[in-house]
Amino acid sequence: MRHFIEDHKVPYVLRRLPYFDAHTHVTFPSEPRPVPVLASQIIVWCGLTRSTDFEPDPRRHFPVILDTGLSHNFSIKSDQLTACSGLRVEELPIVGESQIRLPGSGPDESPSAISRHKVRLWIYGNLPGDRAPILTESPFDLKIDNGIPIYPTGVPAPRLPLLGLRGLQWSSLRLFINSQRRSLSLRTPFGASYPARS
Repeated sequence: MRHFIEDHKVPYVLRRLPYFDAHTHVTFPSEPRPVPVLASQIIVWCGLTRSTDFEPDPRRHFPVILDTGLSHNFSIKSDQLTACSGLRVEELPIVGESQIRLPGSGPDESPSAISRHKVRLWIYGNLPGDRAPILTESPFDLKIDNGIPIYPTGVPAPRLPLLGLRGLQWSSLRLFINSQRRSLSLRTPFGASYPARS
């Protein structure tokens, strides 16, 4: 049986998710060693599947930096993709190409062409005030239709995957950041909700 998550009739994907002034760290199944998270970096927990899969295996959740300055949906390195989700980039359909200025590139260097691949990207919810993911409830499908850039092996890329604001707009999600309390909430439009395991 499946039911719908609602909080005072406003369906939330993330509820008062905290971020911190100090450096912290996270651990996750594909990387048992602590991974550093810099001060004020916002961590959300995601899963990746093929576009035809129903939902991800919760044992394959991984941390992603919510980067409001990222000009793309989402970005991840090919080795991270395999380690975190078990997917291989060559098995995923190519749906387009993005011109991306790689980390460390100089101002005179041209952007690099990075292929976009068709996947389903999911966000796990949280308990209010807790950064840990809720793995017993179904994650939210971001419904990204135009694919995600996947950096090839050997190409400079961020140390953790990045989720940009474009990745939220496909589902018309609404993001609220409380800088005083160092927390954020993410919800679907009024009248919409999403299913969870029961």
